[in-house]
Amino acid sequence: MSRLYSAALALWFLAIFVPFDICFRSGPNFMVRVPKVIMTHRLGERASAAAAARGLVENQDFVVVDCDPWPLVPAKRCLLIVWASGR
Repeated sequence: MSRLYSAALALWFLAIFVPFDICFRSGPNFMVRVPKVIMTHRLGERASAAAAARGLVENQDFVVVDCDPWPLVPAKRCLLIVWASGR
């Protein structure tokens, strides 16, 4: 049992320092992607507008994440899982 706890602790510690995140969103159909992450501090609308002006689509090509003022390790990419909301 201690090996399992040691492995879980090592994985948790590694996850803190890896610039990768997991994001969940709802949408019209199921999709799994690895888009770019744009981390902001209360500037989500401006970041979305700037990326949209370059022809990128939010929640497909990029994900906007509102973060703390000083994130320990800012995410560069994320595993985006979009599930069908049934709307």
